[in-house]
Amino acid sequence: MNRLFLLMILSTGFLFAEGNKAEGKGGDQFRKAAEEYDAKAQKYYEMSIYTKKLAEIKRKAADLADAGKWDEIKWDEYHKIKEKIAAIHSSNGNKHQESKKVHQEEKVKREAQWQKRKEWHEKKKMRKNLNDF
Repeated sequence: MNRLFLLMILSTGFLFAEGNKAEGKGGDQFRKAAEEYDAKAQKYYEMSIYTKKLAEIKRKAADLADAGKWDEIKWDEYHKIKEKIAAIHSSNGNKHQESKKVHQEEKVKREAQWQKRKEWHEKKKMRKNLNDF
């Protein structure tokens, strides 16, 4: 009896495992999350390089200012790097805006569905009232 029970439990596990394989591999969500973390890490790595470069430019400017060589301070590279940083930040903003837009569209769809259901129930109620006469 115990062997039969154990066999049933083991076979049930295999059945559920097969069901998951039909939808994809069990670790697919983990792989997807890992790819997202890699993308974030790359972005933050680029940001750290740009930020360190900005600090380096500011230190050079401080040294030149201390020496009274204000005319030798160049800001071209500084502004280019700031533009790159702004581009990285705006790419995050675009994703946020797209997400808000999708959320708003889904909200409008839900409200339309709710309105249709409400109208259907009102019509049903009116038909019932007419039949009651």
